Amino acid sequence: MMNFVTHHEEAILEANIDGDVTIEDIKEMERLFYELKAAHKKVKMLFVIKNASIKGNALIADVHFDLKNWRHFDKVAVVSDKRSVAVVTRLMSKLPKTDMKHYSLSDITEATTWVQT
Repeated sequence: MMNFVTHHEEAILEANIDGDVTIEDIKEMERLFYELKAAHKKVKMLFVIKNASIKGNALIADVHFDLKNWRHFDKVAVVSDKRSVAVVTRLMSKLPKTDMKHYSLSDITEATTWVQT
């Protein structure tokens, strides 16, 4: 399940993830992202992941969304204590024109501050 918070004045889309991610979650993320993108050239993303499981159509939709919109991300902060999330975030941060960082859950304040700047 994903819960979203939008910070319109700062062009930040925050996604709090704890449980199974569904296709409906991905569609809601897209809707909110495009709403922010319409008001700002780029969108900052803050993902707070406690537990996450994404499979099937939801995974395909998420990858499609990422590839389609990568150039419209300003910064991406990923907050999680999951080792697999940290590894994927570090690998993705090596892509050209990518400003992405991983933080542990205990560093959420630092992650929030970084994505706001």
